Amino acid sequence: MTKLDAIAKTFWEGGLRSNSIIRGFEVGTDKPKGQFGTNTAPAPAELFLASISACFLSTFAFNALMKRIKLKDITSEIRGTMDMKEGHEKISKIHVKLKVWVEHMEEKKLNACFDAAKTQCSLTKAVNVPIDFHMKIKQEKS
Repeated sequence: MTKLDAIAKTFWEGGLRSNSIIRGFEVGTDKPKGQFGTNTAPAPAELFLASISACFLSTFAFNALMKRIKLKDITSEIRGTMDMKEGHEKISKIHVKLKVWVEHMEEKKLNACFDAAKTQCSLTKAVNVPIDFHMKIKQEKS
């Protein structure tokens, strides 16, 4: 079994803005102006949700490619419900909508890939909030 260490180094840039370096890639974060930020980058919670969305999409794509499904395109849209608990933001619910465009309709295989992604995505397994998953399969992109 291979061990993978993920390293992110984050630098404060004043106010609520920061910049993280991950494997040489820079990722900035900030808060909206209404939350004392300058609105120059996504908020950390938004990046967290985007990470979940990307993880779920790539896990689904991996499973589909392993089953030799001819994918044309995939989009994943995520919505997190934020609640204030004890004076702090908390994600209380996540809704993930996956849209898949395929060359040939293979609904049974696609549903198997979708179910596998729900259990294999490392980030959806790491959160302890209800996640509502939906998939829509299409042949033509509109």
